[in-house]
Amino acid sequence: TYAPENILAVTFDEYILQPILGEETGDSKFNVVDTAVYALLLLLFVIVLAAWLRRSGMPAGDRGIYALLPWVAWASTVEVIEDARLYDSDISFLFVSPVIHFHVAMWVILTGVLAVLAMRHCANPRLAITRIALALVILQMIFLAPLWPDEFSPWLLLQPIVIFPLIGLLLILLLHLLLSAWHPIEAALAQTGIGFVASSLGIWAQYMLSPWGSKAATVEPVLWPAAIIIGIPMVVFLLLHLKGRKAVRTLRGMGLSAGMLPLGFTIDDWERQGTQSHDCLERLSPAAVLATPALVLAAFGQLVDGLATWWAMAHYQNGGVNYGEKNVLSLKVMILVGGDPATGEGGEWGFLLLKCALAGVVLLYFATARFEHRHRHRRALIVVALLAVGLAPGLRDLGRMLLGGV
Repeated sequence: TYAPENILAVTFDEYILQPILGEETGDSKFNVVDTAVYALLLLLFVIVLAAWLRRSGMPAGDRGIYALLPWVAWASTVEVIEDARLYDSDISFLFVSPVIHFHVAMWVILTGVLAVLAMRHCANPRLAITRIALALVILQMIFLAPLWPDEFSPWLLLQPIVIFPLIGLLLILLLHLLLSAWHPIEAALAQTGIGFVASSLGIWAQYMLSPWGSKAATVEPVLWPAAIIIGIPMVVFLLLHLKGRKAVRTLRGMGLSAGMLPLGFTIDDWERQGTQSHDCLERLSPAAVLATPALVLAAFGQLVDGLATWWAMAHYQNGGVNYGEKNVLSLKVMILVGGDPATGEGGEWGFLLLKCALAGVVLLYFATARFEHRHRHRRALIVVALLAVGLAPGLRDLGRMLLGGV
């Protein structure tokens, strides 16, 4: 207000705000400044939230990662809906990258806070949490209602736009029974997240079936790219799982898990150990990581992102759609291997190789890292952060291709 032309205001507007606004009307590129800012915010998010979760007493096992996985899928789904230009211009900025990740974080925190309140003040916390999940998903359905096409038909109740949200509500009720052994906060996140995904998939599937809006004429849905982009990583990690499952069973029989130190041990204490438990954990952790789905997900997401970008730029051209790389670092890699300086086209294979290498680095990190019990939340959030920058953009690219390149 007092100094509108100061360097901070100008920098924020040029390097952060304008790319976000540009994403509402097209595919704007990232730059060095916003890339660095978002990376720093993601790092701080992991550190601060890990400390808060540890103090709150929330468990930090693999279930916590599985509970947050639907939210990663929801972020990708609503981004694709925004790419199809179905959101009103007044709110579309909430669903563009990277704002969507902060948007998702707010819903996750709200769900967690409501779950904590239910645990403290309700006689039957699990029942209260299921009701909370149902209420939040119904709120999401009301929020998405303006996206429905104007042309209603007597068969609307048999369309995905109605059927998918109802399936989501039924899944919440089913998970109330199946997740009875889960911590209430984990159950709340899983139930609400799955309900959110189902509601958004209803819009997505309806658009695929009978497109409407400004981009409807360009939509030619295809499904087979999913077999490559999702299928290849699944086959790779299934083979790795078969290789490491014996190590997982051995460690589990000793009450251990890959990379996690027993309760009460610090890193220094552990390094001085000469016990059988120490030797087994050090020897078997690298193989056991390969058969630990919660950890493998982080590497899986990198492969999905690499394959989606490579396929979209090199093999998928539909209706004049030309994909280009937005991330400044990824674009430099593509240019380095001979890609077009503006879009990276021709160098997408370099990005794929980079993502394959990153997947290997992620697995190597979890195979060699040792986490104290008090840092178990940090390990889980590192996986979630890697999913946000790997699996989420990969699923978004895949979703756009499935809708014909919106």
